[in-house]
Amino acid sequence: MLSKLLYYTTKLFWATTLLLGIISCSEDETIFNLDDTYESSKIEHSDIRLFTTSGEVIENSVKLSFIERYKEYVGGTAFLEEDVLDVEDTQSSKISFQDDKIKMETVLTSSNYTYTMEDDLIRVSTGDTLSYIKERNNEVQTNIEYYKPFYEEMIRVPGSMGFNTMVRFSEERYINIYGGVLKAPLLTYLLVQQYEGSFSRSIYRVTNLNNKLNEGIYEHLGAKDTLLVQQNWLVYDVL
Repeated sequence: MLSKLLYYTTKLFWATTLLLGIISCSEDETIFNLDDTYESSKIEHSDIRLFTTSGEVIENSVKLSFIERYKEYVGGTAFLEEDVLDVEDTQSSKISFQDDKIKMETVLTSSNYTYTMEDDLIRVSTGDTLSYIKERNNEVQTNIEYYKPFYEEMIRVPGSMGFNTMVRFSEERYINIYGGVLKAPLLTYLLVQQYEGSFSRSIYRVTNLNNKLNEGIYEHLGAKDTLLVQQNWLVYDVL
């Protein structure tokens, strides 16, 4: 059986928000304040979940069987079994607010970006435009992601076997406000696709994608597609 592995790794990152003042919570909650500086402190993990075209697989034995079958792709640091309490220095980042920009710093870089606010969502624009050629696997992978970019355009381009569709989109980062802390959603998944009338399969592993899971993803999976996914959070505390 032919296997193809496309392995993507995205770096842990950061983001923040525009609010004119303070978001007040209930008396027993911390208050989020624009004057504060936030620093990444830990990664919170959630349970690993399994989806097919029929919906979410609840039986733990089925999940464990799938994980064992594809353990070479699931192992290592791809899927977390517990919270990571200390973020490594090379991944540590800070967030602060300066006028209508957010300043995001790591040990190596410092950048200012524009951002907008949608309820508890902070949408950060890097100012860059990216593109990819749309294929079947792109369609499924795009629908795994809950947040969509503001700008997205589809362009017909010539290919080796006719015309292809090139998708151009704005690069964005996402972060949520939870009381007095900020949390950047990190999505790790393993997508196994097998095609009708073929013994070949494709395997895609994506690690720490900055997005939330689309809970309706099973509606976009093919008859022989299987998705293993874990939603984690990079937590920013007040300095």
